[in-house]
Amino acid sequence: MKFKPGVLVLFTPVTIRMMEAVDECYKRRGSEAVITAGRDGKHGPKSLHYEDLALDFRIWHVPKEVLPTIMSDLRATLPKEEGWDAVLEIDHLHVERDVRRMPLRSNECTPAP
Repeated sequence: MKFKPGVLVLFTPVTIRMMEAVDECYKRRGSEAVITAGRDGKHGPKSLHYEDLALDFRIWHVPKEVLPTIMSDLRATLPKEEGWDAVLEIDHLHVERDVRRMPLRSNECTPAP
C-alpha cells in the first residue's frame, strides 16, 4: 500500500481495518492500493474524513473492468450492516465506517491517551 504525498491518516482500529481490506482486494486483482485522502483535503462539512472514519483510494491505475469485482470484494469484506460503505466515485474509491448507521463497537474505538 502506498500513500499519496501529503495524505494525513490517523491509524485507528477503523482505518487499519479499512486499509487492510482495500489493500487485500486490490492485490487480489493485481493492483496496488494508494490512499489519496484521509483527514486532509477538501470534503463536505459533515464528512467522516474529519473523524478518521473515511479514506479515499486511487482508481485511475486499476483496469475499469476490474473495479466492479473490487467493489464486490470490498462489500463482502466490509459489510454494510456493520456500518461500512464503499462508494465508487468518478475519480476515486471512497470507503467509510458510518457511525450514524451503526455506532462504533468497543474494539473499534481508539483508547484515550
